[in-house]
Amino acid sequence: MNREGPSLVCACPLCQGTAFDVVMNFVNYVNQYNRVSKDMSQYLAMCVSCGAILRLPLEIKPPAKVSDYGEAYYDGCGEDRLSVLRAHVMEGQLLHYKQLHGILHRLTTPTAHRRWLDVGSAGCPTAFDDFEFTTLEPSIDAVVFGQSHFNKDRVKLGVIDHYADDRPFDGIVFLNSLYCSPTPAQSIAKAAALLRDNGMLVISIGNYFVETVSNTPDGRNGHMEDIWRGATMWVYYNRINLTALCETQGLSLKSEFVENSPIHPHQTIRFWVFEKRPPAKPAGFEGGAAKTRDLLDRLLRSFTAQSQAALVALDQPSVAIVGWWEVIDDFWRVHPLRQIHYVVDARQETLRATYCFNGVPLTSFEELAAGVRSGLIKTVVIAAYSRHDEVTQALSRQFAAHGVNIGALTYLMPIRPSPIGRAFDDFLGEKRLVRLLAFEPLLDHLMPK
Repeated sequence: MNREGPSLVCACPLCQGTAFDVVMNFVNYVNQYNRVSKDMSQYLAMCVSCGAILRLPLEIKPPAKVSDYGEAYYDGCGEDRLSVLRAHVMEGQLLHYKQLHGILHRLTTPTAHRRWLDVGSAGCPTAFDDFEFTTLEPSIDAVVFGQSHFNKDRVKLGVIDHYADDRPFDGIVFLNSLYCSPTPAQSIAKAAALLRDNGMLVISIGNYFVETVSNTPDGRNGHMEDIWRGATMWVYYNRINLTALCETQGLSLKSEFVENSPIHPHQTIRFWVFEKRPPAKPAGFEGGAAKTRDLLDRLLRSFTAQSQAALVALDQPSVAIVGWWEVIDDFWRVHPLRQIHYVVDARQETLRATYCFNGVPLTSFEELAAGVRSGLIKTVVIAAYSRHDEVTQALSRQFAAHGVNIGALTYLMPIRPSPIGRAFDDFLGEKRLVRLLAFEPLLDHLMPK
């Protein structure tokens, strides 16, 4: 490893495999609920041996630079960095660790497992009055914040890979943090080394690939951005390869369960509990790649099936579509809308005659206005994934010019606004539908005036 700067690694950090399938360009699919690191990796790739999805190349910091991992977590916050940190800890981590406290009491007692190491937080569990926690955190700001709000002596700067202690721990926790490590095999190996015999390792993860409900506004995945969790998640595990990763380090799976998130009303989180004792038959990585492929294919097939059903329900003579041509074209590619006769490209405000383009009959705003005045059109779908206001402004101008009562109509829009301006993209080498085309009422602030 380069001791002065980062090392770039293109081997799987779980199974050391070197063959990958590119899933997609990660820059195009950053979850709108997360921030983007300026130096984030470009691609999401799947290890063909174990099915782990990774950001490649992995960037591994030398020991003197491990705080860079923590600083990257809050990249993009600008002047709000400290307020974002405060909210992240006091409104997020604190609730997660309160839940963990209850879970630990279900699993064990402070007498049986008193001394714990927490990996990756600002130190919330160091305030527990029964279990004795030490926290490791790579962000200098988070450590300073934690030391001022929790137990100053037991909130430490660092990562587990380089941590040493005089005494073994009774338990170690990665609470929604293991995926932030680009070196999970080393992290789990060090955890095993730091645990006493029969010590406990607790890991929690909440995302699509561990088969839990995403932290989206409605609890469902509406587009690919919903399953990619931003720049801080280096590795997307599934249940097979995570178990194999731990059992190859002499940690036996003791239990596995799902809990409701204490923060997000729709999210669930999966917990694994391992014990430091050699497994009778260690779980292997076999089947991990097939599992990931099945999960991805299942998601994309659900997008197609649900989108076709939504468009079939939409396909009525009383419905008109106004929006961006590329979005309108997406609708027709999923399901040709034979009953809809008023389709307007919002960029073509000067269009007067109906014409057909790529199989889609495009009409003018003037013809649409006539359809509304006649009472035929009751619903207008705003065909946009973003920049909805530009569509509704054009609609407002044209309806005003043609004497149409804007308020007499129902307006719909595709669910989950997104800056990604397309519904189809290359996915594991195939052109697939990568977002759900379902519809909801147009948001109030976007309504035509």
